[in-house]
Amino acid sequence: MTGVLFTPVPVPVAQPAGGAGQGIPSNGGPKKAGLSHFLITAMTFVGIATWFAGSEALESPFRP
Repeated sequence: MTGVLFTPVPVPVAQPAGGAGQGIPSNGGPKKAGLSHFLITAMTFVGIATWFAGSEALESPFRP
């Protein structure tokens, strides 16, 4: 079995002179993701469906 080994070579990045590269302000990092209401709704629906199926499965056939 043969393999290929890649050795990364750092590439120098040219820095802009003066303040030319500072056009994008830093706002303190990325924004946090919002709460997904879809997941809460889906989990609630699955929980209710599971409870209903379990209650029907465990119901006595002699009790109407």
